[in-house]
Amino acid sequence: TRPSIKQIFMFRETIALLNDSNPFSASFGPANTRDDCVASSERLYRRLLAKYSPGDSLPFDVVASAARDKDGATDPAAVRQLLKIFRPDKEGHLALLEFAQSVDSVYKRLRLLEASAKNSCHLEKVLHQSLSFLFYILFVLFGLQFAGFDLMRTIALIGGASLAVSFAFSGAVANIFEGILMVAIRRPYNLGDRIAISQTADTEASSDGSSTWFVEDITLFYTKIRYATTNEVATVSNGAISNSRIINANRSPHAMIRVFMKWSLNVPKEKVEIFHATVEKFVQDRPRRFQSFSAFRVSRVEPDLGFVEYFIGAVSRFSWQNVGPIVESKAELYTFCLHLAQKLEMHYVSPPLPVQLGIEEMNQTNDSKILQLGDEVINDDSLMKKGGNLRNLALTIASQIQANDQTSHNSKKTK
Repeated sequence: TRPSIKQIFMFRETIALLNDSNPFSASFGPANTRDDCVASSERLYRRLLAKYSPGDSLPFDVVASAARDKDGATDPAAVRQLLKIFRPDKEGHLALLEFAQSVDSVYKRLRLLEASAKNSCHLEKVLHQSLSFLFYILFVLFGLQFAGFDLMRTIALIGGASLAVSFAFSGAVANIFEGILMVAIRRPYNLGDRIAISQTADTEASSDGSSTWFVEDITLFYTKIRYATTNEVATVSNGAISNSRIINANRSPHAMIRVFMKWSLNVPKEKVEIFHATVEKFVQDRPRRFQSFSAFRVSRVEPDLGFVEYFIGAVSRFSWQNVGPIVESKAELYTFCLHLAQKLEMHYVSPPLPVQLGIEEMNQTNDSKILQLGDEVINDDSLMKKGGNLRNLALTIASQIQANDQTSHNSKKTK
């Protein structure tokens, strides 16, 4: 749908507020930098706590009052948005740290919006200038043609030269246009997004999240990215990655957290049901980390090894853009599952593997014999003179090994 005039003006006012030192409001305080935003959110929390709550935590109803209009009516959609941002605990309260983290997340999205808007304006300006340049060239050519100048020969020469150049640099030109179309039309990523680039033939992806790069700069011809793990900076051609599979972590909301547990086949069903209910309650009691408990099922059964493997799945509240809270949530869930399994005495001990000492000793004896006899053959000058080639050496070593084995066998039999 096309935006209305009112929506366009509201968007322009929002963009104008991004450069203000008080983007949230004058009552909130300065938020020109991230440190100022955290300090202002802390002061606001303490003021609200002193005025509306005698306890140590702030009720969410105080924050939800921001969704009321001038007539005092509450907007349900605005309340839902506030719930998504602040995520109070099951009692409906917010601690100071949670309040500051929620405001900080909004501030980071605000600055990313500002950077994306500036970058989009830059790209659109470059595209506008390029199209305007082509338009003016065509306008001048058609103007000269109508003025009576014979430009057909000139146009034919230019067309022939262009055709020759296109044949010579067809791959490079096609690559450039593919990159421009990807950035201008497809737009698979924005500034600040985490992306993972791979070939389209690679059908599998990591269940713990792909290795990602931060997008730092976007132009019509190249993209500047920074590796999230080592902080290395790279520049890639837009045409080179236009046919690749690009995973955008910022557009992948609600990451799936996977945990696997192994138990013995002798674990009773009642303990498994208790484990399931306890883990599900653990996830539901943490709405700031988890959105829902998604799965608890058998994923693998190995009767020969004596264990059954269960898959435990939970949906995170965060997208893969914020991989830190996702990793912390997975570690917290996995640690709780291990401690709960220990309390319920749900263990699995792998069976001991068979050890064949006789075969290993025989192999070691034969290896030592081969090395010893090889040294004897090589050091034997008469044999080397008689020998001739590697085949004779190999046959000599094999025959001497057989003779030594037969001698040792006869000696043991005599004893």
